[in-house]
Amino acid sequence: VALIAFFAQISDPKIGGTYMTLLNTVNNLGLNLSSTITLFVAQYLTWKTCTDGQSCNKKEDENLCTVAGKKCQITTSPYYIEVLVCSLLGALWLLICYRTVIRLQYLPRDKWHLTPKPAQPSASSEESDDILAADNHEQSLSR
Repeated sequence: VALIAFFAQISDPKIGGTYMTLLNTVNNLGLNLSSTITLFVAQYLTWKTCTDGQSCNKKEDENLCTVAGKKCQITTSPYYIEVLVCSLLGALWLLICYRTVIRLQYLPRDKWHLTPKPAQPSASSEESDDILAADNHEQSLSR
């Protein structure tokens, strides 16, 4: 609900519903696609060993192990590998995009609109003041 409220605040009133639908679609794709990829990759990051020491990563090997009366055991869980890789990717993303995120955070909400407001003589100076204030805040954070 909070995300939809944010989308409603930053959407241009002229095309609010369309823009909110686009933002919500991109959000849903990002959430669902990442979990789908994570679950798909998990099957390739799981290593199993038969109780007699042979690998049973393939389905045929697993069948041979169970036919022989032995049991396949997971030796390496994909959970820890994926947590490490995703944490590293998240930290890398944060390092690369930190300044942009801070700048966007301090922009006024009307600057998020897709269509510009009619130009007024003082509007350009106000816009540059807003961007300058956001940039100054970003520089003070990086010190």
